[in-house]
Amino acid sequence: MSGLLAIAVIAAASQANAGTIAACGPQKGHAYYPAAGLVKKGQDGWEDDQISGGSTTLTQNDKGELDVLFKDSRGEIVSSRDDGGQIIPLRMSSKEITVLVAYPEGIQAAEIYSFVREVDGKAKMLQLSSKSAVMIPKAAVYVADCTTLNLPEK
Repeated sequence: MSGLLAIAVIAAASQANAGTIAACGPQKGHAYYPAAGLVKKGQDGWEDDQISGGSTTLTQNDKGELDVLFKDSRGEIVSSRDDGGQIIPLRMSSKEITVLVAYPEGIQAAEIYSFVREVDGKAKMLQLSSKSAVMIPKAAVYVADCTTLNLPEK
């Protein structure tokens, strides 16, 4: 589904589906740290990475606007939208919703979140993250189990 069509579908369903679309727990994954910023040559490379106390929630308000809420390193819930992120729907089906969160200012990061219903019925979040305009730049991929995943039926 194209981005514009996904926006139209999400907006049309906004009044009936306002609230939580997905709620997911701690993330585990891998991160690559390039030799840039505070990372010296020889300290660069791949590492196991996790956000053990983390949580991620995809929400939609009454206007149909999406937001990604996440628990930051201080344990506080942060709205991606309020933090300067632009949330762009990329795909939506009865088995998946994928959004891009772009931060054009400040940290200049891009994150792609896919909330997927697997063949066994379990829900997962797949997250790709790229942050370069920070003191410790990194690119990472994470996965998390979700307790909630409300997708449109088709």
